[in-house]
Order: sequence, then structure tokens, then C-alpha cells
Amino acid sequence: MNARRSLHALAVLLLLAALLCLQLQLAANLYRATLIAAYLSFCSALWFAQRRAPSANGAAFCLAYASQTGSAQALANAAAAQLKAAGHVVELLPLNELTRAHLAMQRRVIFIVSTAGDGGAPDNGLAFQEMVMRTTAALPDLAYAVVALGDRRYRQFCRFGKQLEQWLMQQQAQALFAKIEIDDGDQQAMQQWQEQLQALGAAAPAALGASAPASFSSWTLCERQQLNPGSQGAPVFHLALRAPDLAPHWQAGDIAEILSGPEQNILRAYTIASLPADGQLELLIRQRRADDGRLGPGSAWLTEQAALGAPITLRIRAQAGGCHGAPTGPQILIGNGTGMAGLRARLKAQAAAGQQTNWLLFGEREAAHDFFYRAEIEAWQASGVISQLSTSFSRDQPQRRYVQHALQEQATSLREWVEQGAAILVCGSRDGMAEAVDAVLQTVLGSAQLRKMTETGRYRRDVY
Repeated sequence: MNARRSLHALAVLLLLAALLCLQLQLAANLYRATLIAAYLSFCSALWFAQRRAPSANGAAFCLAYASQTGSAQALANAAAAQLKAAGHVVELLPLNELTRAHLAMQRRVIFIVSTAGDGGAPDNGLAFQEMVMRTTAALPDLAYAVVALGDRRYRQFCRFGKQLEQWLMQQQAQALFAKIEIDDGDQQAMQQWQEQLQALGAAAPAALGASAPASFSSWTLCERQQLNPGSQGAPVFHLALRAPDLAPHWQAGDIAEILSGPEQNILRAYTIASLPADGQLELLIRQRRADDGRLGPGSAWLTEQAALGAPITLRIRAQAGGCHGAPTGPQILIGNGTGMAGLRARLKAQAAAGQQTNWLLFGEREAAHDFFYRAEIEAWQASGVISQLSTSFSRDQPQRRYVQHALQEQATSLREWVEQGAAILVCGSRDGMAEAVDAVLQTVLGSAQLRKMTETGRYRRDVY
């Protein structure tokens, strides 16, 4: 954005120069016109040099992040604050806003990127991957660093970060330090990142004071209930936690980061399924098992091992790309499984705002066992908060039927809702559901309209 404004300003400057020269030529004063044009050309060259040179207060940095759930963005925000606290000039932006031309103007870029699902780029990094990384652009003057966030439970651990590093190397860019891979908040890797960041001249986190990221606090586990007994799928639990003191504020789409396990050394992030007005923080968690059948340590702690009344250490942060800050007008809410957490919080926010133009499309296995929060949803439908409800339960008929099929069948309604200004929110599984839903949206609405909706915040995804 800053680069576009700068280029616009330069274009205006050159246009004014041309007009002035034309006026002087018409006055037969070619000598003066030549002097002025030369002077303005010199100013332009000087302006470009200043754009690329280190600032008087320290080296200029560009921090570009690609974040699906908000972890990479939070890390980038913290790094930007540390660099600014030390007097450096910093530009912070989503990776999608870093165009090829903008990248070519940079001296130092720190890429902080996560990997979504099983190896993909986050939504706010897809455009960079498709439009920049598929091209070649010699960048021998660029110094870069890659901080890659991932989860070793996935086969393609930090894949997007690795692809980005490989592309930068192919463009002859120079690494500031070796790529850092952070496995689900691993403290040793985080310490390595801090050491490298401070070696570049950033202030220590302690120097930030009130600007530091939100700290963890102790909450109490006060409720736990399995919502799908008898299901063919893994058990899903509704959890409620209360803060001992005044609870912090949060919005629909925000994330609860929890330190799980008896030693509280396993970081897990969950979309919050409630609002502060509910008086408690509610989560929707599915048990996860490894290939060897063992229950995942994060979900095991929260759904089985932690006793009711046990302290749970957590902090709240805003989510990038999800329903945080989504428009409050008509909503098309699409999801499956535990993606209902984000949809439920958004419906609560819509109800509180008196907005009753909401279309919910939800998919799971069996209506008899897997219709999470059914009574609540039916009550919203009866009261008008949900004006249109479409459910897809894949095991309730011989031929498998998923939420994307319901969306495709109602293509006409989809177009009408979007034409009337509806925003779209997708929550749940990235692989399978979210990809299939995106394909339907591309077909029905067209790529150009969907891209515009993404840019304006009317198409958002909270997928994992």
C-alpha cells in the first residue's frame, strides 16, 4: 500500500514536470525548461535512493506475514514493535500485499509465514504464491529472513516456508540468517528467533511494556460435555472456562491459546465458540489420535485428563482472516465439524446486533449424533436469527453428501444473497470441505468477484 502511494506521488511529480516543461516550451524558453526538467529528474533519483537507503534512525525493515489462524501475524506484530522500539523504520503488511515491484524496492524483508492444512499457503499468502513466486525476479540486493511456523503432526511441516525460502534463493537474494522453523510455539525455536531478531537491532520484548503481546492467565475448567455420543467419528466436547477475575474482552472469531498438559508445555489454539456476554469462554474440541492410536496430548488434556475445577492457562488473541471484525450485515455461514465454533460465535454476534439475515450451511456425519448445538440452532431459526438453514449429513443417505453439494444446489440463492451484500464466512476443515466450497464459489460467483470479496473482507475463512 505504501509503495503504491509512493509510486502515485512520483507519477504526479513527473506529470507536473512535463506540464511545466510544455508551458515553458510554448513560451519559447527551452533553456529554462531543460534546467527544470533536469532538476526534477535529479530530485526523483534522490527520492528513489532515499526509498532504498537505511533510515537515519536505523535500517529499514519490511515484515511480511502469511497467517491463517493469526499466529504468524501475532509474531510479526511483536517483531515490528521490537524493531520500532529500537528506532527502526518498519513496514508491516500481509504477504499478499507484497507485489513483485514492491519487493524489488526493499533492502531487508523478514518473512513470517505459517503453513495451512497439510502444506498449503495461508489465504493471505496465496496471491503472493501464485502471482510472485511463479515468476523470476533477480533480487541480488535483497537481504531476507524466513521464519516458518508449522505443526509436525502434519506431513508437510512448514512446507510453504520452505518453498518461499527456495524461491528467494533462486532469485539470488541473500539470507540474513538460516531459516527458523517453529513447531507449534516451540520455546527453543522462539528463543532462537529472538536472538536473531535482537542481533538485527531489535529491542528486547521486556522493553515494550504495555505494547507486549497479551500474557497468559489462569482460568477454571467449569464444564465439559461430549456432544456426539454414539457417533462414528471421534468424540467432540463442549468446554466452558471462567476467569477468576474480570475476563478480557474478545470478539467473534478470536482465538484461545491454551498451554495444555500437566506441565503446561503444549500450546494449542482454538476458535472461541462464545462471546463475553455468555459469562464464560466456550470451546468445541474434537479428540485427535496419532497414527499409532494414541490420543493427541492437547486434546487429551482438555477432554479427559484435566479435572473439572482445574486451572487452565490461556490467553486470547485476534485471528487473521477469520470472522474477527467481519461485516455485520447479511451473512452466509458455511462450515463442518468443529468449525461450528466460529459459526456459533458469529451467529451470537449477529443476534446481539439484531441482524436476522443469516444463512447457515452446516455439514457433519449423522444428524442423530453430530448436529452440534442443534437446539440452539433451531431456536435461532424459530426466532428469525437464521433465515435460511441448509444441513448436510454425509452418512444419512447411501450417497455421501457434503456441505459443498448443498451450496452448489442452491447456486441461485447464493448469487442473490451476494448481490444483496452478504458476506461469506467458511469455518472448518481446509482440506476437503473448504477447498470444495471455494471451488463452488469460484464457479458460481466467478474468480474476479470472489477476489474482490476477499480484498474487501466479505469472504473470510477460519480453516485448519
